[in-house]
Amino acid sequence: MLAACGILPRRDLTAIERALRASAAEIERGRFKWSLEAEDVHFNIERRLTALVGEAASACIPRARAMTRWHRSALVAARRDRRIRELVAA
Repeated sequence: MLAACGILPRRDLTAIERALRASAAEIERGRFKWSLEAEDVHFNIERRLTALVGEAASACIPRARAMTRWHRSALVAARRDRRIRELVAA
C-alpha cells in the first residue's frame, strides 16, 4: 500500500518483503533470536526487519503497525516456536 501510494520506493518494498519472508522462515525453523528486551513479538520483528533492511525499514515501521497481516503470521509461527515459550516461561 505504501509503495502504491508513492510513499515507499518500490525497491524498498521489495527489500522489506524479502526481509519479512526471511524472518518468517527463521521463526518457522526455530532460528529467530527472540529478545525479552524487545517487549513483544511485534518489536522483535521490527528489530529484525531493521537489521536486515536498514534505512528502508525505518520509513515503514511506524506505518507497519497497521499492517497486522504480517504480524499475525509471525505470531502464529512464534507460538509453534519452542524457544519463545521457554523465554516466556523464564
